[in-house]
Amino acid sequence: MDKEILKYYIEEYKKDFARINQDEIYKWYIVAEFQKNWDIEAVDFYSMLNKAIPETVNTKYAKVKNNLLPVTSGFSARNLILLWIHNEPETVRQMFKELYDENKDLLMRINQFMNSAEALFQKYKKEKENNNGQDLRAVSVYLWLRYPEKYYIYKYSTCKACAEKLKCIKLIMGRNENIKLVADIYNEIKSVIREDEELINLSKNRLNEDCYPDENLNLLTMDIAYFIEKFNEEKKQEMIKVDKCWYVGANMDGVDYFDEFVKNGYWENGYENKYLDKVKSMQVGDKIVIKSAYTQKRDLPFDVNNKFVAVMELKAKGTIIENKQDGRRVLVEWDKPWEKPKKWFFLQYRGTINKVERKDDDWIYGALLDFTFNDIKQDYDRFLAYPYWADIYSLDNNDYEKENKDNNDEIEIYTKENFLQEVFIEEDFYNNLVNVLKRKKNIILAGAPGVGKTFMAKRLVYSLLGRKDDKYIRMVQFHQSYAYEDFVMGYRPSENGFVLKTGIFYNFCQIAQNDRENEYFFIIDEINRGNISKIFGELLMLIEANYRDEEIILSYNGKNFAVPNNLYIIGMMNTADKSLAVVDYALRRRFSFFKIKPAFEDSSFKEYQKNLENDYFNKLVNLLIKLNHEISDDISLGEDFCIGHSYLCNLNKDICTRDLLKEIAYYEILPILREYYFDDLDKVSYWQDEFEGIFDNEAK
Repeated sequence: MDKEILKYYIEEYKKDFARINQDEIYKWYIVAEFQKNWDIEAVDFYSMLNKAIPETVNTKYAKVKNNLLPVTSGFSARNLILLWIHNEPETVRQMFKELYDENKDLLMRINQFMNSAEALFQKYKKEKENNNGQDLRAVSVYLWLRYPEKYYIYKYSTCKACAEKLKCIKLIMGRNENIKLVADIYNEIKSVIREDEELINLSKNRLNEDCYPDENLNLLTMDIAYFIEKFNEEKKQEMIKVDKCWYVGANMDGVDYFDEFVKNGYWENGYENKYLDKVKSMQVGDKIVIKSAYTQKRDLPFDVNNKFVAVMELKAKGTIIENKQDGRRVLVEWDKPWEKPKKWFFLQYRGTINKVERKDDDWIYGALLDFTFNDIKQDYDRFLAYPYWADIYSLDNNDYEKENKDNNDEIEIYTKENFLQEVFIEEDFYNNLVNVLKRKKNIILAGAPGVGKTFMAKRLVYSLLGRKDDKYIRMVQFHQSYAYEDFVMGYRPSENGFVLKTGIFYNFCQIAQNDRENEYFFIIDEINRGNISKIFGELLMLIEANYRDEEIILSYNGKNFAVPNNLYIIGMMNTADKSLAVVDYALRRRFSFFKIKPAFEDSSFKEYQKNLENDYFNKLVNLLIKLNHEISDDISLGEDFCIGHSYLCNLNKDICTRDLLKEIAYYEILPILREYYFDDLDKVSYWQDEFEGIFDNEAK
């Protein structure tokens, strides 16, 4: 072996360690899972092996598929083993017992295991299966998982490349004896690794308590071997290490300026009063890419169950050569545009100007930069295994599909005037509501039942968006059992144990973070029913206006996270709920409260009432005004318990009949009064007579 060549590769490995580590650390997790769960005498041998050799593992970077065992004709060696265990658990148990019997010759054990596997394969094989998958590589994986301090994974392509590049003995494909030759090669590589203290410390420092400690350095040795196989000296010379790039749009007021920018050597911000500081921060020498963003459902290079996927199309790349510091324009030396735009999936930037920087603790941004500048293919499987996208494409409610509906769908315009026509509040109140929400970022609409808090919240958002577009809205209802794990992040049970899953608020923040050009609104119904500190956790500080876009490290995944400045929170609170304690001070301090009152006496409601031209309606409204005055004066109740106007909303002349109004009075309003006056039956009887007096008498 040429040890000087090996040392060269080791130095290159260390230079690229951060990227390699994120890609390959899953192996240390998989060995740890096997060591923790393996029990040859387990009563339920199937469940034990299913846990011991997991299909995926959650590393500190991402959820990663177990790619160690071979897949042939679409069938994995792992799944075939599990199938055989389901049919003949004791046969497979004995196969592993004999494979792991260290008192017997290694090659004899390997051959015996492979022969037994072939017998089971022939007995239970299905249509299209033509290989049992239990080849030398698979068997070496089983041996390595059980004795990671002694064995190595045998993969012919990797071993052959190492042998050739390091000038070792040649391997002959198809010979089981290779497993011993490879062990000799790897042990010699390991002897050189042991002399490199820097490398050993790098490897040790990346491991946490969920990783196999690898004291004997066998895993590190295999990692080096895999790196040697993939290392391409020519590609290395061609690669450009780009750590920062500006991804920008070329559409201004509906006009595509791509050709203009590239032809004349510049890029321009189409806004007069937006993104000025970002443009000024662009530096000479920075890379810049023109992109467009949209969604795609058909003809995808991967399967996401016929759901929409975010796409970012890259059109041309260049280098900034001058910044005029006017916040509007930079001069660019554009490369020749790609003949066919490059499609990047999942991570999408819709904003006009977006800075992407490589991060040591997050592989995604580096993957985008390498895809852009070095033509390194996007690893679709890795993205689909990442918790954020894994959750999106496993949703049963198709939220993502609704969120990304075809841009050609007609969207209804909705303005402040529409809001004031539908929601019975005065214009000054609306203006205050909007101003405080913009400044504070968080508001709560508080009021008695039936004042239309939920209806108002959604229409308020529509009026701020200028259209009825639910893709910028998420809504959730709090309750006493709602927790951080539901809202932000937590471990959920799965068939393979527990997996780390992100919650609705975390996911929505990520969407808003990647689309700074638009505003997003998170609506929380019954906000005071939940334990705010328990639900928000460390995010409770981040939702404050002054702390938006400031990052903290999340306790579950150890990654940086921020609540974006373009996300607003609107809560609703029922003030008549006697079961709730005093509102959490943490809630009071971080939200501005708006009291929503019944609108029976507001001018806008009176106009609505007038247009109905219905005497039953008029009498019912007058009675409710009288009732609310009495409730307000009642020392045990107060105005928080008044009856809201929403019980009588959304009516027109055709449906506003005596029978309908009677149903509303008898089956919606009177039950509330029975609850209010549960200890005063005379008062309930009085108000029941008052309602009956309206409908028992003839009226127009």
